[in-house]
Amino acid sequence: MFLFWFIFCGVVAYFANERGRSPILWGLLAFLISPLLAGVALAAMKDLSIEEEIDRLDKTTENIKREIKSNQKYNEQYRKEIQPKLTSGGEHLTNNQTPSNKSQPALGSKKIKCKNCNKYVPKDTKYCGDCGNKIIKQNEKECIHCQQIISKESKFCPKCGQKLIIECSNCGKELTSDIKFCVKCGKEIKV
Repeated sequence: MFLFWFIFCGVVAYFANERGRSPILWGLLAFLISPLLAGVALAAMKDLSIEEEIDRLDKTTENIKREIKSNQKYNEQYRKEIQPKLTSGGEHLTNNQTPSNKSQPALGSKKIKCKNCNKYVPKDTKYCGDCGNKIIKQNEKECIHCQQIISKESKFCPKCGQKLIIECSNCGKELTSDIKFCVKCGKEIKV
């Protein structure tokens, strides 16, 4: 009989530990009063481990909300800093506005196509208002060394002085810097 009493007290202590309660205290309580009464009392009480987990998740959620708010403030500040650089003919897009989805500009308009996102932007724009990419006009190219926008016919960069003609490593043909494959042998040109 005492053996069953000790076994039931041990079971109560085990379940007390599982529910975030002190197993020694509940084991002694079950031994002194009754394992059945202690078990019923333990079952009626809230599970502390679940309460602790809920508190931990609440704190984590609050930390995530704070981080999101901080990131939103940073993004807003960054947007305000780069907005002047992304001028699009005096038309600025706000957070809720989207550019028109016209496939081509009207005839006679002074717009060029962004090579990155294929949106049409005013001709005098330096950066795309949609993706932020540099706008390079038809008669211009970007220096492969310093990224300065220069005339397409230039053989040397006026800013860094580097040669803009590339020589094919396979056949020795001189090529312009905007070509990806050699026109003579077809080998891929790596800059």
